Amino acid sequence: MVCWLVDELLSERAYETGYPSIADVAKELGHQVYKTKYIPFSKEPDWQIGLEFPEGSCVVTHGTIQFCKQVEKHFGKMWTPGMYFNQNVKHFSRYAWHFESRDLLNFDYHILPYGEFVRRQYARGGFSAFVKPESGLKDFVGQVVYGMSFEDDLRKLEPQGGIDADVLCVVASPKRIKAEFRYVICEKEVITGSEYRWDNILDVRRDTHPVCDKLANQIAKAEWQADTVYVCDIALVEDVVHGCKTDAPKVIELNAFSSSGLYACDTYKIVEVVSKAAEREHGGN
Repeated sequence: MVCWLVDELLSERAYETGYPSIADVAKELGHQVYKTKYIPFSKEPDWQIGLEFPEGSCVVTHGTIQFCKQVEKHFGKMWTPGMYFNQNVKHFSRYAWHFESRDLLNFDYHILPYGEFVRRQYARGGFSAFVKPESGLKDFVGQVVYGMSFEDDLRKLEPQGGIDADVLCVVASPKRIKAEFRYVICEKEVITGSEYRWDNILDVRRDTHPVCDKLANQIAKAEWQADTVYVCDIALVEDVVHGCKTDAPKVIELNAFSSSGLYACDTYKIVEVVSKAAEREHGGN
């Protein structure tokens, strides 16, 4: 039996898509489920978790980033697999170089501390630059900084009162994105996918795009894999090939499955396939 540890805070942020929550599906399919809720800024996790899932249990965690960090700290070595939340999907620098430049949205990236980004005033002189955290733990929300509104854009980038100067950032040229899709990959197979943005507007639906599906499957079949289970976000952009405009897919980023929202992805397929993968890993396979 697979035990699913679910942070309801992430479930509350989900969208109405017709699919039940991860917790409801896991329970329906006969798995043990424990639902709790991350308390913002708390230092200790729900003490009941350790009683529900003792050491040696086969556990899959799904919740907010803060919840996963807390569980990793207190229970990380107790269970198998515990969570799909490793370094390969926590850092852009760990996975970006594995992709062909033509497949990576921010192919022209530089990585530097936020303080250096500000000091160099990358977007001065009428230019613009896209900046986001190098870490996938969402230190701040990535956005475009424009030369003409440099100071104002920095203030928008720092809504919580500032970004540490030594936080590493990915800096690249801005790209025009037509649509964005999320895919869940498990054991070198695409389980399910979902659109979550169209023309820069939140648009959560079950549809995906054929060319983005093709790239997602290519990534899933590649020799290098970020984790047993992970999430891949792919953008649809306008490209020019041999002088002709065409729709092209580009990898935006990888994210940890355990801390990712699922938009309109099929939760039945996710629980079924991920549970089987967790069982195999727990059994040493």
